[in-house]
Amino acid sequence: MRTDTRLSEDQREYLLVKATIMYLNEEKRKRVKTDEFEGVIYTEGKYGMIGSFGGLEFRAEIDTDGGKAKLSFLVSERTNRMHRAMGGN
Repeated sequence: MRTDTRLSEDQREYLLVKATIMYLNEEKRKRVKTDEFEGVIYTEGKYGMIGSFGGLEFRAEIDTDGGKAKLSFLVSERTNRMHRAMGGN
């Protein structure tokens, strides 16, 4: 994940979960809104690699009280298993 310090770890995790659901439902674009931020998550359908991990590239553009945050991350069938192995819920 390429991230922005304007978002907390919990907020970044929230976006990753939303992107994973989008991946599973084959959605290309989704608006997100919480009490803390709002914005959009989207994919252009490109496949990316980070080391030996590959997946569909998602991007997020989020408006926060601290300004605009931009993130990008990869999602695949392995994302949920990897997240749990790293201590996620």
